[in-house]
Amino acid sequence: MYTYIFGPRITLSGSRRMIPFVQILLGGGRLNASSTGVKAGENGFVMATGGGLDVPFHRHFAVRVVQAEYLLTRFNSVHG
Repeated sequence: MYTYIFGPRITLSGSRRMIPFVQILLGGGRLNASSTGVKAGENGFVMATGGGLDVPFHRHFAVRVVQAEYLLTRFNSVHG
C-alpha cells in the first residue's frame, strides 16, 4: 500500500523550549496485490490526523521529540 497525503500543519503557541503542533492531512492511497500471476489494484481515500512536539536547539533547527498520528484508509472492494 502506498499513501500520498497533503495538508496544513498548525504550530501552537509554545515556550522557547517546546513547540507543539497539530496537523490534518488528506489524500489517497494505492493498494496492490498479486497471487499466482493475477494482479489487482485499487485507489482509495486516506486521512491522517495527529500532532507532536519540537524542541529547538538552534535558530533554524529543532528536534522532533514526539509525533503521533492516526491513519485512516478507505478502499471500496476490500472486505474483511
